[in-house]
Amino acid sequence: MKKIITVLVTAFSMISLASFSQNNNGQFREMLKQKLKDSLQVTSAQIDSVSAIQHEYQPKIRQLMKDKSIDKDAKNTQIATIYAERRTKLKAILTDDQITKLEAMEERMRQQMHKQQGNSGENNN
Repeated sequence: MKKIITVLVTAFSMISLASFSQNNNGQFREMLKQKLKDSLQVTSAQIDSVSAIQHEYQPKIRQLMKDKSIDKDAKNTQIATIYAERRTKLKAILTDDQITKLEAMEERMRQQMHKQQGNSGENNN
């Protein structure tokens, strides 16, 4: 369960980065969409639908992650519920194989983010 939550937080982080990257006329967002399209072998319509789902759930996750008044266990439970809803919507668009590939890609990105955070943390000490 924790692994799924971590993977999905990474996915939302990817979309968050795309949202904040409005400079360069959204080039980052388009690059991310193309990577997903190539990796998952999906159509442009599927990518647009996945992106819309990500944007629907992103603010909810961001708000929960920032909320310091909720204890960690309650936060994880709420996040898991949101991710379950998100996954249900994704299953209506993607095949099981595509979802598996998406989750594997998100896991790799999560590992890269942790690695980068660890390196930046070492530099700040």
